[in-house]
Amino acid sequence: MTPAISTLNLNTQDDVGFVVEAANTKFFVSIKFINDRGQIKPIDKHQFSKLTFDSLYTTPFIIGKLQLFDQQQQTKFIFGDYEFVGSGGEFVHIKIEQQVGPQVNNRYTILNKTFVVKRYTESKTGKIPMLNFYLADVEYGSLTYTKLPWSTYGEEMLVSDAIKNLLNTFCGKSNEIINENRWNNSYTKIDYTLHSNETPLNALYELMIKYVSAEHKDMGLLLRQGGKFNLLSLTNIFKKENNPIASIEISSNDTRTNYSKNPASNYYRNRYQLIPVNIADVLIQPKLPDTNVDLVVNHSIAAYSTKGKSFNIYNQHGTTENLKNTFDNIISNLPNGETKETDILHNNITKANKKERFVYENTNRSEYIGKTVLQSKFLNSADRISFNIPGNFLPSACKFIGIELTGVSVNPTTDNLPGHWFVLQNTTTLAEGYFNTFLVSSKFDKNKV
Repeated sequence: MTPAISTLNLNTQDDVGFVVEAANTKFFVSIKFINDRGQIKPIDKHQFSKLTFDSLYTTPFIIGKLQLFDQQQQTKFIFGDYEFVGSGGEFVHIKIEQQVGPQVNNRYTILNKTFVVKRYTESKTGKIPMLNFYLADVEYGSLTYTKLPWSTYGEEMLVSDAIKNLLNTFCGKSNEIINENRWNNSYTKIDYTLHSNETPLNALYELMIKYVSAEHKDMGLLLRQGGKFNLLSLTNIFKKENNPIASIEISSNDTRTNYSKNPASNYYRNRYQLIPVNIADVLIQPKLPDTNVDLVVNHSIAAYSTKGKSFNIYNQHGTTENLKNTFDNIISNLPNGETKETDILHNNITKANKKERFVYENTNRSEYIGKTVLQSKFLNSADRISFNIPGNFLPSACKFIGIELTGVSVNPTTDNLPGHWFVLQNTTTLAEGYFNTFLVSSKFDKNKV
């Protein structure tokens, strides 16, 4: 059994840290491996190559990769008496402090977390052998490597309560890991039993698929902030979590002034410090042409009632027309939302290309499943933009960034760049001489004609 992280004493010896210099800044890094025997091995500067973390909107868990120089060039990771154990039996504690100003002791902590090692691989960069350690949040490890019975005790409960119970069972006490003030109850209920040899992570994904918010009857996202889990409906994320965590100015060699009447054109410039990004370094990915033909189409639910022994057909809430109405309402909560509308095509040609899904139900609460499935597909298929900015752990997935455009727009694609963008992915990498964040974001609206 992997030891609980609370039982590991990370202060049994002084921190053996090192300095990484990047972006004209010093970063003080401490990395320590801890195996299931309680042994601790610090990593020094000569072993460190780079550290990367990924945050994705589809999961609350941070995924990372620690790359070390394989100085011993051997298949086993051994440092003296310390031997690498393997997946689920290894923890890595990482602390990163950033120096502020010229004083060495004037610094602030940008990362201080313990991760579980999912696996490790060997590779080469040129002719240099490397060891790659793939990391994840400790809670991810608890849900992946612990196989114990779990169920809703043979009775239906709210899906939101089932998710909370699952996390409490495998990840810790509720008052330590659940933010009750940011936990939106579900409309849907479920009777669920974790199958033999399946992990609790499988159950979590199944429960999230069945989640429909009680307040807005829409999909939800499981987030993790301040060390606690948050379960928020999509509407509440757009309504209450929409302050931009970063503001970007996409610039070109065009020095002309944009006299657009669109109030969004200078919204962020007048309020925030903008991060400059050259348009040559920006990848713009419009939605695929067949998105509105085969993906974002009407979704119908055929539900069989196990109690009433009857079928229910739910068509109303899973339509693209309802999707547009819902997102028009959501978008209205964003800055200058009155000038925007949902970027979705709906016509009589694509109307016939509907999707059908069969589900079992006990309490006749599946009528909104088509809506949430369609919302999820819409999030995943919208226009995307990606670029690098100076390293920053803050623009995590499920947050927003604001974008401004300098010069005069010359095509419809750049016309729609200014505005709020939803962060789908944040990949931040720290190495000697390199501290960058790669952002992938989506936009769901367009300017009203």
